[in-house]
Amino acid sequence: MSKWGTEAYEDFTPIFDKLISGGLVSNTPSEFRLTQVGKNWLQNIMLEFFDESMWENSAALKQQQSSWAMNNHMIDIGAAKKSYWTERA
Repeated sequence: MSKWGTEAYEDFTPIFDKLISGGLVSNTPSEFRLTQVGKNWLQNIMLEFFDESMWENSAALKQQQSSWAMNNHMIDIGAAKKSYWTERA
């Protein structure tokens, strides 16, 4: 069991299964690892793990201006519609 109380595969089974069957991620008993092809698609793979509530989050953009601790790159991505990023691939 992980420090979060569940294993990543339990929480994200459909995503991992899709990435594994697509040849983007390999699975061993101890870890998930990006394949060489997966490394080329890292940004898109990351988007698969965004919670739906993170998309079109304009409130985070307003907070970003007042907090140096915010992850600007992730906020900029999340402020758009998911399709903006995934349809560009």
